[in-house]
Amino acid sequence: MNYYHFEISKMKKIIFPTFALTFLSQLIFTYFFVIVGKFEGNDGDDILTSYPAILSLASTITMCIISVYGAVAISRYIVKNYVGDHRNRVFLYPIKRSRLYLIKNIVFGCILGLPQFVALLLVNSIFSIGETIFPILGKPIKSYWVDFIFVAVVCVLLTLSIVLFSSFIGIYFSSTMYTVITSIISIVVLANVSALSLINFQFFASIGALCVLLAMLPILRYVGKRIDESETI
Repeated sequence: MNYYHFEISKMKKIIFPTFALTFLSQLIFTYFFVIVGKFEGNDGDDILTSYPAILSLASTITMCIISVYGAVAISRYIVKNYVGDHRNRVFLYPIKRSRLYLIKNIVFGCILGLPQFVALLLVNSIFSIGETIFPILGKPIKSYWVDFIFVAVVCVLLTLSIVLFSSFIGIYFSSTMYTVITSIISIVVLANVSALSLINFQFFASIGALCVLLAMLPILRYVGKRIDESETI
């Protein structure tokens, strides 16, 4: 547990930025799409007059923003430790290398994912209450709360999947820059699929996002094995 506490003490600095970025992004883009949908009315796209669709689009943009921020953060707190001369210090710890690497990823995933999830739920709750009291679109919103939870879950799971996969690439190629580049490429690939899935198939999207995250586990084990077998320089 001392290693968990130590890693938490190092990474806790990203909790507030993650929460703040998620909150502001979700709030701004949610009301942006609501206002656009309100002005377009019946002449515009029906997507922008649907509450689940609006929050899905806003959540997808938020996911992209947090994925890039998370990639930058994980390259600083994890990837950098396994690139070049920095490995020498980490390899001196009295713990198996792969276990320390696993601890770092677990701590980082919790510190990035939990603030993001809480911020998403908070914004969605604020939006739901606001639309109940002073509706902008003029539609009932109470029946959509389950959809809003699924959207938040999928957003967090996909964010963690993108960030973790980006860190694997960064370590494999011994480059922190590759971590950020991979996150951007992953966003381009997954953003449209994520948005469409969240709009039409929230439950299946959450199952799919969970499967994607679980697919990271064997990769995590493989990278840990490579770290165990690597030598100091």
